[in-house]
Amino acid sequence: LLAKLTGDTIESSSSAMVTYTTVYGEMAAESGRATLNVDELGAKLAYLANQSRMTTTDISTFSNYALASGTAVGLTVDAIDAMAISLNNAGFGASTVGTQIQKFANIIISSSNDVKSFWSNINVNQDKLIADIQAGGETSNEAFSKVIAQFRNMTNEQFTMYIRDLDINEKKVLNAL
Repeated sequence: LLAKLTGDTIESSSSAMVTYTTVYGEMAAESGRATLNVDELGAKLAYLANQSRMTTTDISTFSNYALASGTAVGLTVDAIDAMAISLNNAGFGASTVGTQIQKFANIIISSSNDVKSFWSNINVNQDKLIADIQAGGETSNEAFSKVIAQFRNMTNEQFTMYIRDLDINEKKVLNAL
């Protein structure tokens, strides 16, 4: 069904499904996180493909980079897919989407003074953000959505001021979101 919806081959669709199933099915069960069945994951992949310009081959590519690092900090499938849609629609290719999600995951948990200062300056308690994201489910999705909404509600001048001390790669990923 995913191949029909996206117009991709069964092989590329199954590759994306295998990656997602491994991370959000098998790995999730082993770590005690909520798991999703194949139908739920298929629906999420179809939504991702329809909301972005990604094929299932692109989804498979970005997920090879992003899923493990994103889930390691507690990002849910919905949060990772939302970031992938946002980044892809901003013009990033599949492998860049994956590396940008990895970088954002690192920004969430970074203990560098510049990153800690960034979170503080935008009035986000980094420790609470980490805890909420790692809680999983709706708590994680809400925490991620609030941060993204906060980014989007800032003026360009405010945002530029807040990210001024971050490194260029951190700035790039935050600007894209």
